[in-house]
Amino acid sequence: MDADALMDRLLELEHDLGKYLLLPLSMLEPEADQAALREALSQALLCTRKSGSHAVPARQLWRDFEAEMAASDTTAARARELRPAVERALGWEAALGDQRALCREDIEADLGAVRAAIRSWLKEL
Repeated sequence: MDADALMDRLLELEHDLGKYLLLPLSMLEPEADQAALREALSQALLCTRKSGSHAVPARQLWRDFEAEMAASDTTAARARELRPAVERALGWEAALGDQRALCREDIEADLGAVRAAIRSWLKEL
């Protein structure tokens, strides 16, 4: 993958995961209750990129990106550096199935770390 194609793909990932993971939570009122927070988290993780009635979850977006990066040793290694931040964010899927209280600040920090990690790679390019 040449530098321009990599830049385009990273910008797409930043848009899909960097922006759309956080968007549903950013639209919540500061005093949103647990049900609203859980719904926003569900939208963030399970309906991350929408096109009409079709929604692609964050996990699939990440898998697709990793598969593309695997073609090159250099990009595969750099993609592995993103993995901890992405996996921490995706780990919130488990919270959707239980009734534990969610901490909005923790969720936002983990989802925001994905954007920061992607931007770090973009700055290197």
